[in-house]
Amino acid sequence: MKEALFDTAKKGWQSPWLVGQCWIWGIILFCSFLAALGLRYTSLPSDNVTVISYIVNAGALFAGGLASGRRAGRKGWMIGGIQGVLFVLLVWLLSFLAFDAAPTINPLAFLCFAFAVGGLGGMIGVNTKP
Repeated sequence: MKEALFDTAKKGWQSPWLVGQCWIWGIILFCSFLAALGLRYTSLPSDNVTVISYIVNAGALFAGGLASGRRAGRKGWMIGGIQGVLFVLLVWLLSFLAFDAAPTINPLAFLCFAFAVGGLGGMIGVNTKP
């Protein structure tokens, strides 16, 4: 019997979609706070902010894909990849509405990268025991 993708998702706080997004945004907020402290109280040059943000985003996407794939228990590459796509869409929406800013990197490359990193995390997450 064929099951739809959303049939495997649990409801409420147990939803792989919600858990993955919470992990992504929680890691980004925490690491951004640490980076801000590092920039303020150490001799870390502000030229490194771009590299730090790329590393933080990649790590957060991987962790969010891993958490959502682990929670779903199957189709980890797709669930993790969609987590990455949701993240990119939210970032674009926030940057457009809050800051009236256009993307500074190639949007298609960012979307593919987010899908790949989230999908990799989802594949690994499905193969771990909850």
